[in-house]
Amino acid sequence: VNLGPYATSNTLGANAEVLSSEPFYVVFDDANGPGTVTAPARWQIPGVSFSYDLDYSFWTYRYFDKAGRLLAEIQPEGIDLNSNNLEMATEQEHHSWFRLRQDSPDEGRVEYVYRKDGRIRFSQDEEQAQAGKFSYIYYDEGSGRVVEMGIFDPNSSPGGSNWVFQDPADFDANPNPTAINWFTDDPNNGPLAFDASQQSYLAYDRADAGLSAVLAGAGVPLSQFRQTFLRGKLSKTWNANAATWYSYDELGRLRWTVKEIQGLGVFTVEYRYDFQGNLIESVQNRYRSGEAAYHRYVYDRDNRLVRGLFRTAPNLPWREQAEYDYYLHGPLKREEIAGNLQGIDYVYAKDGRLKSINHTKLNNLDPGKDGYNSSLGHQSFAKDAFGFSLDYYVDDYDRTGSSLAERTNMPGELYNGMIYSQRWQTRGKHNNAVQVYEFEFDYTYNLSLAELG
Repeated sequence: VNLGPYATSNTLGANAEVLSSEPFYVVFDDANGPGTVTAPARWQIPGVSFSYDLDYSFWTYRYFDKAGRLLAEIQPEGIDLNSNNLEMATEQEHHSWFRLRQDSPDEGRVEYVYRKDGRIRFSQDEEQAQAGKFSYIYYDEGSGRVVEMGIFDPNSSPGGSNWVFQDPADFDANPNPTAINWFTDDPNNGPLAFDASQQSYLAYDRADAGLSAVLAGAGVPLSQFRQTFLRGKLSKTWNANAATWYSYDELGRLRWTVKEIQGLGVFTVEYRYDFQGNLIESVQNRYRSGEAAYHRYVYDRDNRLVRGLFRTAPNLPWREQAEYDYYLHGPLKREEIAGNLQGIDYVYAKDGRLKSINHTKLNNLDPGKDGYNSSLGHQSFAKDAFGFSLDYYVDDYDRTGSSLAERTNMPGELYNGMIYSQRWQTRGKHNNAVQVYEFEFDYTYNLSLAELG
């Protein structure tokens, strides 16, 4: 509840009003009984207090200063109506409009140092602080894009530099002569990079001159991998172990990537699109002997994927990897994998939510009749390896001739999309018996119980 700069009248909202000129506090009067929680002095707003006749036992509290900046956030578990002790609080301190530090129950303290343009330049968490380490980010000039990230470690090399992390508030009060705040934004500044670890780099806009040598060393034709249309685009990313190059077409779509991994070699991926922007073909490792993989994708008039094809060489016939069929109103109806290896059928509830995949009994009740004689013609398919069903409420699926709506007693059924139970079976597991998970939720719809049986 943000009352900071907006508490200018007696009416602050539904069932709320200014009570007095006492320090900022919250008064509770709910099913758990009346109570008062007083904010610590550093969060208080003089002259403002308020009261709500509501149940706040599952609310998260947020405290703001008069500038609208978040000072603290308290999770519901941290509120005790019978005590003034506030726990589970995440606190923040600010310097001008920048966040200096944040203290949270799980992560502890994280501190930040910013550039003049407001971008984070350095940060330090509690674990890093114990070893004198901190994280850094370099940006390019003009556009402010990230070009380097890493961790400064004063112990990473003999005779390393002695930079120390100091947040702006401490620096303003008592500047350390070796504080990182004195460090310039020049990416070529040596001492910091010399003592850095876990570094990652990014380059933009220009083709990388080193790519030619990498391709030549791997026996990959240079003519097939010339970087194009790079303006405003990522050109290369790299770290100590690997590097990746990128190229685009005239519409800004990714044409190919080249990745070099130390000790493993060079890997390529190429992409081709149709005039509507759909990916219609990808080729992986075309020039690596025995590792090439060609994928083709076929779409219907509604741009829905209907077939996926595969082969390992350009002179071999295409093999079907998957085929997809859809209901007339749009959702996926059936997926056929590797010819007749598996047929996967999808059924939806009245409101469009997924009801089942295959059938939990793994028998001829399967919507696609896989492995059984029927007019659908799927008797050559292997029988389903699995099936599961989701239950929302009684009669969430009701169709003549179907046996999916098996749950007739759901004391905790809900009509807002929450799942009451899940039923499933995997062929050859659990003595071929259907397994059931039932779920319960509290009145704020958070999961409170999951029972197997």
